[in-house]
Amino acid sequence: MAFQRLKRQLSYARISNDLVEYFQTHFVMEEGLMVTHKYPETAAHKAEHANFVSRVLAFKSRFEAGSVTQSIAILTYLKDWLINHIGATDKALVSHIKSQ
Repeated sequence: MAFQRLKRQLSYARISNDLVEYFQTHFVMEEGLMVTHKYPETAAHKAEHANFVSRVLAFKSRFEAGSVTQSIAILTYLKDWLINHIGATDKALVSHIKSQ
């Protein structure tokens, strides 16, 4: 039982580290596009990215401290954030780039 929990925690930690690393890399690329295309909402968009990374790191920290319910909370947060961010914020950026 304890071994399974440790295994699950290590797996989650690896996944969450990979997730944060992926999004940080993606955000750097996306923010570069904003600068290149002089996107007027760059500051607000970057703030969403920073808030996302901060929230994911906070979830990760609570999970590593033993809060198993964080795995469900992070999945819900990720789903909602991705739907809303891609569906609205990223879509606005794409529209701006296409309009040039």
